[in-house]
Amino acid sequence: MQASDPTRFQILSQTLDFRYQALANGVAQHADQRRAVIEKEKLEKASVAS
Repeated sequence: MQASDPTRFQILSQTLDFRYQALANGVAQHADQRRAVIEKEKLEKASVAS
């Protein structure tokens, strides 16, 4: 959500306590990293299959 709709993410996270804001940001960063790894793995599998 942070990447796809940053304004909405910011509005929602502003109401959170600082600790929960940090947690939400960490989760969002981890999700972005996992998404990139998964996409890379898909591309590698597709190139091996070709």
